[in-house]
Amino acid sequence: TLLDLSLLGSHDSFSYDLSLKVGELESGVMDMIAHDIIGIGHKIIPGFEDKSEAFVRRAAISQFLNISQQLDSGVRFIDLRIGCEDDVWYSQHTLRSNSPVRKYLNEIKDWMTKHPMEVVVIW
Repeated sequence: TLLDLSLLGSHDSFSYDLSLKVGELESGVMDMIAHDIIGIGHKIIPGFEDKSEAFVRRAAISQFLNISQQLDSGVRFIDLRIGCEDDVWYSQHTLRSNSPVRKYLNEIKDWMTKHPMEVVVIW
């Protein structure tokens, strides 16, 4: 059965393309955490406040390959976490993606058109 299959997956599959904007679903908690990180970091490392956005972004990125490269590498289980902002759906992993999720889904569709015998699970 489908439950007996083992599929190679990627955690937060679209986190390779994150903006610096905190996702809507994460904003309350992350604002608090970011404030604490900046406050503590500034006391320990002079000028940390200027580097804090880059620090948070690097911490949120869990993939460096784009979705087509992940699929080419054998990934067949896609971890898609989304949030809606102004009636537009975005991928998010603490931070919101640069592009709407539709762009990434179209990339998967294009890849699947070129590989009609493959199965991709989006969760």
